[in-house]
Amino acid sequence: MAGVSVSSEAAAVVDRQGHGHHGHAHHHGGKNKNRADLDMVATDAAFSGGEVKVSFLVRNRGRLSAAANQGQISISLDDTSDGIDTIVGPVSIPALGPHKSQQVDTVLPIPVSLTPTYYHVIACADAQRTVKERSRFNNCRGTRDYMLTPAVFRADPTKGGTVTVSNVTGLGGCDGTLCGFKPGTGTVTFTPKADPSYRFAGWSGCTGFTPGPGDSITFSKFGRSQACKATFAALLDVHWSTTGSGSVSASLAPPTCTAAGASGSCTVSEGASLTLTANASVLWSFDSWSAAPGGACDGTVNGSVISFSSVTAAKSCVATFSFL
Repeated sequence: MAGVSVSSEAAAVVDRQGHGHHGHAHHHGGKNKNRADLDMVATDAAFSGGEVKVSFLVRNRGRLSAAANQGQISISLDDTSDGIDTIVGPVSIPALGPHKSQQVDTVLPIPVSLTPTYYHVIACADAQRTVKERSRFNNCRGTRDYMLTPAVFRADPTKGGTVTVSNVTGLGGCDGTLCGFKPGTGTVTFTPKADPSYRFAGWSGCTGFTPGPGDSITFSKFGRSQACKATFAALLDVHWSTTGSGSVSASLAPPTCTAAGASGSCTVSEGASLTLTANASVLWSFDSWSAAPGGACDGTVNGSVISFSSVTAAKSCVATFSFL
């Protein structure tokens, strides 16, 4: 887990009821009395759809104003802010005059890499220690009687399609395609849908699902967080025609081409490979390949065969035959 940059003096120990052990001005030298003193008074959190929503009240107990500063939200296995916590993200703390308070609300994504278990959420003020304070011992506070259960599932589509969510049950819920459930519970189904001129190419990045109709995948009783990617591939047309007497056949796996003939076409996925073979009629011979309107004919030629590797644009070729 990532470390939190707080010294042992700055680390606030939060007890099981969420109360930080605060330092007091009389513990410090007289020169520190006339300083700001940021105190994290209360912290609350809620887990929803793969995000943690944190609200906290920060108060300046000091005699001088505290400048705006950057706080920090972290997730901890215990109720202590220390170097083994996972940093969730920063949070902006406004400037506060002496004895002034401010509630701060923030929403941050939960790291997918977290092992599903129970966590405390800890909010800290002035994580970069830019404010001169009379005490840093009260800068952090953990959630009161709150446990976080981040069994997070997400399904992200690439360009060319979308993913829909259905059949959501269990202790949790979804926000779009980002879902969070208590470990050991929950069911959700992700279904890909290709845009026009695209096709669904497959799922990657996740395991443990049950495949279903329409290339859907269903997860049940979440054990750990996972991130799925739905990949969509563009569909490209490869056209051919002939001059003279002959035909063209196409080789593609899996085949999505019309029957071999004097003219025809194939629809291929972006990145696919394709071979066209010119077949001369009796008393005719193959002469050459050339481009036709609608696309390039820039494959690798070997006699009467032209090969395209990793097609990224439409192709249009003419096979020319000469009479013997």
